[in-house]
Amino acid sequence: MNAFLLRRNFPAGIALSLIAAAFSVAACANASGMMLTENTGVVSALGSASSNPESVFETALIEAGNLARAHGYQYFTVLKTEDKSITGTQYVPGETIAAGNSQRTSARPVGNTNLGTQTSNSTYTTHSTAMHIRPGYELTVKMYREGEIDARMEGVWNIDFLPGKLRRDR
Repeated sequence: MNAFLLRRNFPAGIALSLIAAAFSVAACANASGMMLTENTGVVSALGSASSNPESVFETALIEAGNLARAHGYQYFTVLKTEDKSITGTQYVPGETIAAGNSQRTSARPVGNTNLGTQTSNSTYTTHSTAMHIRPGYELTVKMYREGEIDARMEGVWNIDFLPGKLRRDR
């Protein structure tokens, strides 16, 4: 979508929100792409343990659009999608919470007050493991120039719609 249409069809606040959303989606995951053949490429995206899998997939689509644009293509289709998520575990050690002044009596009064006897027990927690998943995807895409594919077909992505809101050209 060119800047004129963006200004004409959307108020400035919505346009800026769409651009900010694109940057925030991209910030959730690291993505990279490379060409395999003249018109075929592969794109990988890997999020953090707190990333939403859908946003990581959208980041991969945005990267595919960037790869297509960099090589002069207008459209692309996803030929293959592979789940490249990474699952891991992390050791969480147990904790000991000290009991403070266990079985201690104050021999010296403070002012008119004697501190008396305080009884307390230490608290122990056992160790555990925490599982985390970093969502990731690898997309194999085929790219097309204007006129090489019917842009209204199911599954055809137009790179002009990728920077703001992800939408298929229909």
